[in-house]
Amino acid sequence: MQFIKGKIFLNLIFSLCIFFGIIGLFYSYAINMINIDIPNLGYINPDIRINVETPKENADKIQLYVNGHILKPYIWNNPNTYIAYEINRISVRSILLSADDKTIKNSIDNIVVFIGDSFFYYTKNDILNFKKTIDGKYIFPKDMKFYKKSIYVNDKGGFKHFIFAFLSVFYNWKFYIIPILFFLGAFFIYQNNKDKINFGFNLFKQNAIWLIIGFAFLIRICDNSFNLWSDELYTITHSSWPSDSWIWTFKDPGNPPFFFILAKVWMILFGTSEVKCRLLTTIFSCVSIYLVYKFLKDNLSSQKAEKIGLFAAFILALSISSIQEAQDFRAYSLGGMFCILSIYLLFEIIKNKKTRDYIIYGILAVCMANTHYFQIFILFGNFIYAMFFLENKEKLKFFAANFAGALSFLPFFLMTALNNALLNEKFNDGIKRPELADFIYNFAGFFASYLTTFIIILILCLFFIPKTNKKFFNCDDSLKKILIYCAYLMTFVFVSSHLISQIRPIVKDFYFTNIIPVMPIIIAILCFLPYKKKILGFICSLIILVSFFSGKLYYKKMYLSMITFKEIGQYLKYDSEKYRMQGKKIAFFMHDVWDSELKKNNSSNNYFKFYSDILKGDEIVLPYIYSGKGNIEHMYKELKESRADVAYARLENKRFVKTCIVFEKDYIISVIRCNKDIIVARFVKK
Repeated sequence: MQFIKGKIFLNLIFSLCIFFGIIGLFYSYAINMINIDIPNLGYINPDIRINVETPKENADKIQLYVNGHILKPYIWNNPNTYIAYEINRISVRSILLSADDKTIKNSIDNIVVFIGDSFFYYTKNDILNFKKTIDGKYIFPKDMKFYKKSIYVNDKGGFKHFIFAFLSVFYNWKFYIIPILFFLGAFFIYQNNKDKINFGFNLFKQNAIWLIIGFAFLIRICDNSFNLWSDELYTITHSSWPSDSWIWTFKDPGNPPFFFILAKVWMILFGTSEVKCRLLTTIFSCVSIYLVYKFLKDNLSSQKAEKIGLFAAFILALSISSIQEAQDFRAYSLGGMFCILSIYLLFEIIKNKKTRDYIIYGILAVCMANTHYFQIFILFGNFIYAMFFLENKEKLKFFAANFAGALSFLPFFLMTALNNALLNEKFNDGIKRPELADFIYNFAGFFASYLTTFIIILILCLFFIPKTNKKFFNCDDSLKKILIYCAYLMTFVFVSSHLISQIRPIVKDFYFTNIIPVMPIIIAILCFLPYKKKILGFICSLIILVSFFSGKLYYKKMYLSMITFKEIGQYLKYDSEKYRMQGKKIAFFMHDVWDSELKKNNSSNNYFKFYSDILKGDEIVLPYIYSGKGNIEHMYKELKESRADVAYARLENKRFVKTCIVFEKDYIISVIRCNKDIIVARFVKK
């Protein structure tokens, strides 16, 4: 018995648990790689879409081989000159084309390939110059890869493998039950024998927050080169384009100018590529992680303050909502950073009442009010809370700090937002008045799961009712204060925004990422609550964490991918060349470009700026209404009046049938498949 409790034996068992846990992680990842699916980030292998422009009757004459297996073609039910082939999730070593030279010369015009968001276009001559296997099959070029250095066509690369493997332990944890059990064993051995385990964990503890932030940064820059969606394009080309006048940063009626000003300065210094732009919001996201840790560490008197702070920072580092906003060149990541900074300063003001903190809070209020209108809910919530804890003289100072923010917002509100947004019924008319079901969905989305939300509400109810509080918990005042505040602010923002939306709809689910740093604080505190019965605390914490990482209710923007444009530009650049040589005029349907703006020279609302390296600049730009009644007919009318010979547009799959009905009497319609939801259509005048 003494030997089992001895130092050597415990270190040996601890080491074996760690060793088998690591081996188990690698093995589990290797055998489940194809099924690893990270929410909003997808699979490790991007899907492949191969579009062959050839008559449908050639489907039997052409065969595509992937890893030695024949692909079945996707034949469109409506008139279309392309046959599509799809490869989903599997790792692809090679793609071969089997067809005789006569079929290629006479029947195949081009092949368009999408590997994730990577684009490849091969003309008839390109295909004839492909290398051949011994049995005469054409080999697709070696440079047709998502990641150039990989041996696989659609591999995202070693760095992305590492990040996906790391995230999958949490978001696909069912694949890792055995290694997780080994790590839990090591954890319990360490927790009960800290004085006997000699593994230098103090070095890790001293640098834990920087390791968490470092990992968070790597997670956020992983796989962040995907296409910009329309709001990001709007930020770059309409509000913040480096060479445009600074006045344009004040012109968006729905968004105050502060983020646009920062974005403009950033792009002047570092450029306008997707990765470079998103690095700014990644920095804001990582600062938020540190501030969450700092806030809890400085305001909890519990001996576990450091652990709770680190755990909250870790939850935020892994939060899919936080990762998504870090990869979105919009104001939400900045809003999240301002949210936790305002909370930190609020507690400093209540605690220390230093004039310096009031001044800093006033400056912050100016920045927040001019970043996003959901920031005003946070400021107002803070103001109400502070009125209960400050004395009269201090209340006046805090009122002055908030008044500075309100005053700074007035010019933008009166000159731009009031008439062009608030009183303009057509502005953001896609936002509908939320119902009770919408409120419940948005609230549950904050914690990614209905079950997580239910458990958290249940524990909070037990916590806030005096009788049950005394029965279940032993909490110090600092922990109570922070938990009460976070529950209050979260409820205030959700309820007030949904109530206002009954008068003027203003709520989109992902706007609540402005207060996302409150989420890990609540989760971390509830997981570390001093329950009188430890087993109850362990069960509650386990349910919260398992349901959180199993949740699917993230504030998704994937449905907005339909209004990105890179695919159209890429396809147009190569495909239009043959039509240009015939002297034909080329048109390009683009969302958010309207008639009045087209008449302006060098209009600031021109997404061509970002795609100047793809497009020639002589294309006729046509407005594309991506939602609403009669939009297909509107597109048809615009194209007819433009007198363009060839036009390119991005469509949802569900619109293809109606588009064919409207356009096919005057145009030959060809469609390429970019991904499972989006297609790019080409209209050639008959």
